[in-house]
Amino acid sequence: MKFKLMVILIILIHFPNAVFSEENNIKTTGIYSSLKYSEGPGDIAGTEIFILKGGDSDEYYLLFQEAEGWTKPPILLKPKVINNIIGFEVTQTGYGPNRKKSVQIITYTGKFTKNGLELEGHNTQTKYKWKEFLIRKNSYWQ
Repeated sequence: MKFKLMVILIILIHFPNAVFSEENNIKTTGIYSSLKYSEGPGDIAGTEIFILKGGDSDEYYLLFQEAEGWTKPPILLKPKVINNIIGFEVTQTGYGPNRKKSVQIITYTGKFTKNGLELEGHNTQTKYKWKEFLIRKNSYWQ
């Protein structure tokens, strides 16, 4: 319940007109990716998500994968989607203050556009925030 309220508040603060905009007829399902291969170091970097619907109540599901030099295993999540806005959380192991290994929660919010997904991440432990644009296209893996 706490997560749902946080997502709604973030949506209203960051995208006050989005819920009531003309853009809410944008198709939200599909593949969105910023994954890229870098020839020099031979690294893969970026994020890819696949959003689909399923279940009895037509719920949304999201397959999430990110890479920082190498790809992490994909994670299946249940995002909250309101019109052209999405919110979800990823729990991962990372390094917090003093380089101690810890479990971290990354909160993502995003706005669907005609060309892709404007995604904002927020590490709730370190307070670090970032933005990236995921293009609506075929999977990096295709």
